[in-house]
Amino acid sequence: MIGSPDLATLTELANIAKALAIEAGNLIETMRAQVDLSHETKSSITDVVTEADKAAEDLIIAGLAKARPGDAILGEEGTARAGSSDVRWLVDPIDGTTNYVYNIAAYSVSIAAEINGKPAVGVVLEPRTQRLYSAVSGGGAF
Repeated sequence: MIGSPDLATLTELANIAKALAIEAGNLIETMRAQVDLSHETKSSITDVVTEADKAAEDLIIAGLAKARPGDAILGEEGTARAGSSDVRWLVDPIDGTTNYVYNIAAYSVSIAAEINGKPAVGVVLEPRTQRLYSAVSGGGAF
């Protein structure tokens, strides 16, 4: 159990999220260039999900499970894994899938971690531009 995390622990979590966001961003950009962007709808006609969403979530979940096997994970595309630690990861593999489908550059990979139900780390990558934004509770935003 982490309890009250120190800055080193939060930085470690942020570094895991950054590396996975970059890897997932590269995957979805590769898929964008090579794959038919057929999509399914979820709750409405404008709430779409692509194979790239699913592949990127799988990649991120596998990376988190390897790096932090005791953590819980909740993914936008249906992943819900219980954990034994105080950390829960929140994953949206393509935040802005409709933009992704229509080749509008405003989409991102979003990964966050909460500890004991409180926001602790957030990472957002814009794959098209490779802009990476991160924040660590008590450690600033970049």
